[in-house]
Amino acid sequence: MSAFAAPTPSPEREADLGLGDAERLALAEAALGVVFRDRALLRRALTHRSHVNELGRDPQDSNERLEFLGDALLGFLVADWLHARFALLPEGELTARRVALIRTDTLARWSRQLGLGPLLYLSRGETAPEELSDRVLANAFEAALAAIHLDAGLDTARAFLSGRLIEADAIIARLAPGNYKGRLQELVQDPAQRPRLLDGDPGLPVGGGRFTPAYEIVARGTPATEGAFTVEVRVDGRAIGIGAGSNKRLAEQAAARDALANLGRHEADQAEYG
Repeated sequence: MSAFAAPTPSPEREADLGLGDAERLALAEAALGVVFRDRALLRRALTHRSHVNELGRDPQDSNERLEFLGDALLGFLVADWLHARFALLPEGELTARRVALIRTDTLARWSRQLGLGPLLYLSRGETAPEELSDRVLANAFEAALAAIHLDAGLDTARAFLSGRLIEADAIIARLAPGNYKGRLQELVQDPAQRPRLLDGDPGLPVGGGRFTPAYEIVARGTPATEGAFTVEVRVDGRAIGIGAGSNKRLAEQAAARDALANLGRHEADQAEYG
């Protein structure tokens, strides 16, 4: 059994939801499709930092450490799935697909499908479950994945994630070649999705908040060849991608695709999320 001392559920919070601790955990097990040997581990995966802060507990009693592990585990399992599924795709194509499958809004969508929001342990002043941010829900999904791995093993975690990846083709389709620029603009302009790489230390934009991708031709090659135009894309004054193509439009799409891959690598490397 885990040595974790689970935070005591807030009576007020339980009254709000009409759920006792045992009922909440049973519903979570049903949602995840896993019966936990160590329910304290499941409880920790569902415990937001606001709840332990409200109770004056150690911040490590929250799901943040499980989120850290789940983030790395998610990246590995998705990469392994893509590597097996798309045997002929080059690294760049695989990376673009991985970006689509591990981004915050994808994980939040899966959390909502599972109904995890109402099962989270939150402070009394926290947003209502139906209004929780994508990041809170995405963090909960990662924490749940890690808890499944620790309690039941890697194969069970893989099987759980496979249930979500049934819709992978539809998610990946949003990154079709003609949509890289649109997806990049959507990503950087939405504060809920914007990678932390593009935010300053206090959460303020580095270059004044110009969160619109700007494309600039930085080199010209032989006309009508793949290197005829080389374009760099900048966001908030920061170069985040570069690409080449036989015309300006294709070069911009290639630059946007490179930026999405770079931002995805950066997000996957982070040990913590806001």
